[in-house]
Amino acid sequence: MSAKPVDVKVDQPPIFETIQRIPDAVPKNQKERLALIQSLGLEKYIVELETMGYTVVPPGVGCSDEETQRITDAVMRILEKRTGQKYDLNGNGRETAYKDGLDAHNQFQLYYMLMADRACEDWLDNKVLRAIIDYALRGQAQLCSMVSFVKWRDGGYGNKLGLHTDSQGASPEGVLTLSHQVACNVALVLTPYTKDDGALAVIPGSHLYYRQPRFEEGIEEAVSVDAPVGSMIFWVGNLWHGAYPKVTDGLRLNLTGNFNNKAFKTLENYGRHVPLEVLRRHDKWFARTLGADEVYGWGEEGPKPPLIDQI
Repeated sequence: MSAKPVDVKVDQPPIFETIQRIPDAVPKNQKERLALIQSLGLEKYIVELETMGYTVVPPGVGCSDEETQRITDAVMRILEKRTGQKYDLNGNGRETAYKDGLDAHNQFQLYYMLMADRACEDWLDNKVLRAIIDYALRGQAQLCSMVSFVKWRDGGYGNKLGLHTDSQGASPEGVLTLSHQVACNVALVLTPYTKDDGALAVIPGSHLYYRQPRFEEGIEEAVSVDAPVGSMIFWVGNLWHGAYPKVTDGLRLNLTGNFNNKAFKTLENYGRHVPLEVLRRHDKWFARTLGADEVYGWGEEGPKPPLIDQI
């Protein structure tokens, strides 16, 4: 006669509960995300994003004039602080000791802008930005980087436009993800965008090619994404894009958020590098998007509760 099994109750470690809670913190399906899009009147922009790979949300719909001006002032302050030079939006840049690691002609990037000024930090609270990014990345978005592209006359990638995609995780054969987007960008336009002013260059519909462009491919099909100050330009990671050279005087300025799927690494360090006081100024969406819900990446001490539990 076999012995009766002993019913032993074993509590699972708290870290398991933390991991299991993560999916409950985001919209569970695209129906919920679409409902938010509809409540904000953004259906037109989602259709464009799905079919063309990019969309332009005009001033006043995405960003108010006050928010745009506040961010412009912040970027100009950071630009002066990091380069040691005072800039004028209507004037051209100059060579300085500041280097961004890319060493492009008459242009550079200001990195890690999120915590450089409260105005940049607060931009991540923008409800239109959140709704479209969440829809595009199915509730799995994390901030990969927040940068400002600074460009002036003769700056750019030349007539080749620097066409590329921002999607990670291509197959060994170079095929990009077919079932979903793994990256989505948003650029807040801080100076007028026209072809002559060095605007974003895109190949409409190229996000459905599911691969990187070959050398010099797509240049003839490229179009300029013209947009007034205060617009927010969204484009998905698979879209072939670059930028036109700037042939006019004055700066071309933006603030760009690059978001990717949580399965990938980020370009900039967030997560446990974000001070708790910053996280506590905002909601759980903000914290999750900065990776404060991450439990991975431990050392010999093993897993520990994520920062989001301390908010």
